[in-house]
Amino acid sequence: MSFILPWRRVCVGTAVAIASGLTLAQTSGVVLPGQVERQFRMLPQPRTDGKVPEAPLPVEPVPANADEIRFEAREIVVDGATRLPEGRLQQLTAPYLSRNISLADLYRLAAELTTTYRESGHLLSQVTVPAQEIRDGVIHLRAVEGFIDQVIVEGGDADERDLVARFGMKIRSERPLTSAVLERYMLLVNDLPGVFAYATLSPSGDRFAAADLRIHLTERRLDAGLTADNRGGRVLGNERIIADVAVADLLGRRDNTSLKAVASPGGELAYAALRHDQPIGAEGSRLALTLSATRARPEQDGFFALDLETRSRAWELAYLHPALRSRSENVYVRVALDAHDGEERVFGTRDREDHVRSLRFGLTWDVQDALGGTNIVDIEGSAGLRALGASRNGDPLLTRDDGRTDYSKLSFFAARLQDLSARWSLLAAAAGQHAHTALLSSELFAFGGEPFGRGYDPSELVGDHGAAAKLELRYAGHFELGRPMTYQAYGFYDIGRVWSRMPGQDDGDASAASVGIGTRLVFGPSVNGFIEIARPLTRPVAAEGDKDARIYAGFSARM
Repeated sequence: MSFILPWRRVCVGTAVAIASGLTLAQTSGVVLPGQVERQFRMLPQPRTDGKVPEAPLPVEPVPANADEIRFEAREIVVDGATRLPEGRLQQLTAPYLSRNISLADLYRLAAELTTTYRESGHLLSQVTVPAQEIRDGVIHLRAVEGFIDQVIVEGGDADERDLVARFGMKIRSERPLTSAVLERYMLLVNDLPGVFAYATLSPSGDRFAAADLRIHLTERRLDAGLTADNRGGRVLGNERIIADVAVADLLGRRDNTSLKAVASPGGELAYAALRHDQPIGAEGSRLALTLSATRARPEQDGFFALDLETRSRAWELAYLHPALRSRSENVYVRVALDAHDGEERVFGTRDREDHVRSLRFGLTWDVQDALGGTNIVDIEGSAGLRALGASRNGDPLLTRDDGRTDYSKLSFFAARLQDLSARWSLLAAAAGQHAHTALLSSELFAFGGEPFGRGYDPSELVGDHGAAAKLELRYAGHFELGRPMTYQAYGFYDIGRVWSRMPGQDDGDASAASVGIGTRLVFGPSVNGFIEIARPLTRPVAAEGDKDARIYAGFSARM
């Protein structure tokens, strides 16, 4: 027995090494630990416009005989104007000085100054013409710099009203009120899980130059969805079913708890992620904890029947803060600490194993511009930590021989959606990554699947460095099928390239491109579908061995 057991281990070890090499060569990054779940990560999205109350532009009635009342204007004083720059005041009043003007001219100047207040974001401020006796050509106007007197919160439960009132107090403390402050905190209220709010402004019954802010709340505690599509790829099962559910205020702290599960009907893939999101304070900051697990057992159809299985477990603790929040521009900063434990087994024997610990800093900026475009840029720097149970460099079980746990890399994503007309639009997007060291499998840049490389399987190409880009031309229309329905037809082209820092690495420098057309369908408020034809252009799909066109379809519903 003492002789046979070591000999058996040698045989199994040799088979594992050969099989592992064959597997990785055939499937590229498709089944690598940390790459399987990459296809379920959401790209950053621009923050949608929220509803912010509009204050009507006040119109001061002009006396009927204002054109007939004339006087000499030698000096114009705007009493109470603390937010209009002196230079701007002089610029606006100069055309009315040192000449004979009418009372109508004075009302016209007051309206111009009120417009200037509005353009600078002081939406409750205005300039009026007070009753006065003009002496020595000195004319007085009065600036009324408005503010919020009372904040009234309606709807929701008591705890919810108390929390929203804290945001309202931020608005109330701004004197005079600016649109930037009103937008920020009303949008942050609507960012709270399960909360939908709109606000109205009305004149204060108690205080001059003040308005009351009334915030109306409605709740939606549960959100759930189900999706079925065939974007999984043959190795991990073409068909996949995705279910997700989110419960707001589960712990009574305006938190959000969500669960997402993905499975292929044939059992090749199983993925689950649990996330808890907790608001902090009244500035929109959030603390999020995510736990996830993945198991993949690729379809076995080669000449060498492999019992290959990859498993991943991960957690992430992230802090997110809206440095800028408005309807037209947003800046979010984040810092995260995460861990990924991945392993690969062949014939039931552990072949590869990584324990990666990472610290990440990121920034997401989105802005709508005057040209009808919506832009988003996301930048993230990541650094591996040699702590918290991380693998040691040089461990023979690492997923890549030269990969380092104390890595560093910089990644980015950028996109622009440009309106071309009422129905036509163009999406341009790019992503990339630069690594300063060789990486382990979970940190590699990937091309293939959504959103880049739709003609290929997810993570078809992987590398330490990478770049990808796509163009998508869209046309929006509608049709009748018993009820009004909308659709978006599109055509796309995408291209990507990866590079490896490891000398002699197979496919270390590889590229691919694909082209396709498709249609996204909206059957109702919560029911969507799509159909797409994509064709690989420059290299065959690894799992298929050809460049034939691929047909994708999917259906989703939410409640």
